[in-house]
Amino acid sequence: MKLKLKTPPASEPVTLAQVLTQLRLDITSPELATGTLTIGTWYLITSTAANAFYTGCAIGDTFKAAAATALTASNKVREIYEGAHLNSLIVAAREYVENLCGPLITQSWYQYHDTWPYREIILGKPRVASVVAVKYTEYGEAAATFDSSNYSTDFVDPDKCRIVLDSDASWPSITLEDVNPIEIEFTCGYGATWASLPENIRLAMLLHITNRYWNRIPDPAVEKVVEDTITNLVINYRWWGC
Repeated sequence: MKLKLKTPPASEPVTLAQVLTQLRLDITSPELATGTLTIGTWYLITSTAANAFYTGCAIGDTFKAAAATALTASNKVREIYEGAHLNSLIVAAREYVENLCGPLITQSWYQYHDTWPYREIILGKPRVASVVAVKYTEYGEAAATFDSSNYSTDFVDPDKCRIVLDSDASWPSITLEDVNPIEIEFTCGYGATWASLPENIRLAMLLHITNRYWNRIPDPAVEKVVEDTITNLVINYRWWGC
């Protein structure tokens, strides 16, 4: 079995605004009410007219200025001096926690096999939301889709979701291509936004970010305490693989 990420999460499990609050950086920069935004600089919206910056923006949102937008009396922001660095820390923290717990925000994966199993295929990620398609490639032919009426998807165990061949069905009896002829596409994760995640997972990410921000040169003693605390926070959500 081999796995390949198809579509990464559309958002991160914690927002930049939440990280600023965690680090107490949301009150360090002065509020800007006049002047022009600097392209490439990150800002936190503190007051805004409807859709003043980008469609759907709201107070508490953060954004990277893409244009030299002039502020008006109703549009106020705070500059985020290390927005790019903090966003990198968010990604690093998410990947660290995903190594412990599996996918967090909804994402799509491919899973590949060289041969058909006996009756079931165990999916290689937890919390599967849907099986998009099961495809196979006959030797010398184009890929074909195995009809979903031939199998059921078992979601009962979130850590071990599986595709089960129906009793009156059989896998295609053909000569398959030599390399990765069976492709399964599926989606997995807790949900589409940070609000769908258990709070302890988000707290673990914020702890990881805080440590990386304030301790840019790792201290082994501190690292051990932080790692143990993160492990304890996510203990009920750990995924140990198939």
